[in-house]
Parts: sequence; structure tokens; C-alpha cells
Amino acid sequence: MTKLENLLAAIEKKYQDNKSLFDGNGCKAFYFHHAPQIDFYPIIVYSLVDSVRDSTQMIKTDYDVNRIQFSIFTDRNGFTDATTLAGLIETLFHQKYLTMSDANTTNVEARKLNEVIIYNDEEKVWQINVDYQFMITSV
Repeated sequence: MTKLENLLAAIEKKYQDNKSLFDGNGCKAFYFHHAPQIDFYPIIVYSLVDSVRDSTQMIKTDYDVNRIQFSIFTDRNGFTDATTLAGLIETLFHQKYLTMSDANTTNVEARKLNEVIIYNDEEKVWQINVDYQFMITSV
């Protein structure tokens, strides 16, 4: 598996390990990249926004920086449900470390970059996009 595949697997595992928290707050599904046409909410869709490989000479370390966007869609109880789920994502990922199965990975640190709130009046759906940076440090 590539580092990116390992990262996506670690995100999915983190969600699955905490699924009861999301279920308890009405989350119906957690999808990678896109969701099928649905008529139930709220859902979360996460996707890769960008990925950069870099290194630093000061500490002789290679690292990958991946920006993952979590998009929360809800029409049930509107804004409140969306912000609750955004808060759960923040609890799981902001300034936290993930465990990956890649033996060459020493550290995966996540931090929240931004949050954008959108209301689609035509669809009557709230959407919150939350971007996180996942920095993978290699041996």
C-alpha cells in the first residue's frame, strides 16, 4: 500500500472505531470521495484535496502533506446537526496522531486548516466543508 492508501485506511479505521459516536448523532453514512444519490441525511464524504511530498535538510526527514476535506451534508435539524458532526470530526483528528500500518511511517499528525459553511437553498441542504492537513513523516 502507498502512504496515501495507508492514510485513507487509517481515517476509515478511526471513523469505524468511533462509529457509535457518529451514529448516536444521526450520521447515516461515511463515504470516500463521493456518495451515491441519496435521500437520507446527515452524511459525511471525505476526499483528497491535494498531496505534496517534500523533505527538509535540517532534520533529514521526508514527509508527505495531504489535505483531506470532510464534507458534512444534512437537512435534518439543519445547521445544528452539521456543526455537531463537524465537532466530532475535530475531536477525532485536530492535533491528533494517527496510527498507520506502514512500517516506514513514524508519525502522522493532523490539524484543522479551515471550515466553510454553505446552505443550498434549492436542495434545502446544509453543507460544512472542513479541511485537515495530515503530515506523514517517514523514517
